[in-house]
Amino acid sequence: MTHNSHCLNSRHKLATTSLIIISCYLLAIATIGFGHTTVPNAYAQSLGDTGTMVVKYGDTTYEIATNFSNGKVVNATLIPDDNQLLLDLEPSQTEDGKLVVTLPRALIDSKSADLSSDNLFTVVFSDSEATHEESNSTDTTRTLLIDIPVGTEYLTIVGTQVVPEFPIGILLITGAIVGGVAFTTRVLRMTNHH
Repeated sequence: MTHNSHCLNSRHKLATTSLIIISCYLLAIATIGFGHTTVPNAYAQSLGDTGTMVVKYGDTTYEIATNFSNGKVVNATLIPDDNQLLLDLEPSQTEDGKLVVTLPRALIDSKSADLSSDNLFTVVFSDSEATHEESNSTDTTRTLLIDIPVGTEYLTIVGTQVVPEFPIGILLITGAIVGGVAFTTRVLRMTNHH
C-alpha cells in the first residue's frame, strides 16, 4: 500500500465517521429535543357580525362559522400542543343559549386511533364537560351544537388532531443527511486531488 492510498483511505474513513457522528447527533436532537417543542398558538379574527371567525395558521386561512343565540363568539384561539380550540364568548346574562359552530377538519378534528372514523369532540366549560351533539358533518367540516349556560364566557373544544405540521425533526434529519453527503463528497474530491 502506497503512502497516497493510505492517506486516501484515512481521509475516507474520517469523512465517513464524521457523517455518521453528525447524523446521529442531529437524529438525537430531533427525537429528544424537538419532541417537546411548543407549536405557536393561532388567533382568530372575527369578520364583523357575520358569525365567521378566520384563523390564519402558517400560510393557510381557515374559517370557523358560528351562530350563537343569546350571545356572540368574540375570539378563538387554536392551541396546537393540546389539540384545542378555545372560544371566548359574550353570553346573555339572563338566558341559556345554543351555539352552533362549524369547524374545518383541516384545522381541528377528532378521530379514532386508526383515523378510520370520527370520535366525538370533548367540549368543556371551566371545569365541567358541556352538553353537545353533532349534526350535518361533511368530509371537510364538523358541526357541533352546544348548550351554553347563562354567563359562560369561554369554552374549549378538544380534538385528537389539529393543523397537520411537517415534523421539524424530519426536516433537520433530511438537512443533516444532505449536508453530510455534500461534506463527504467534498472531502473525497480533495483527497483525490492530493
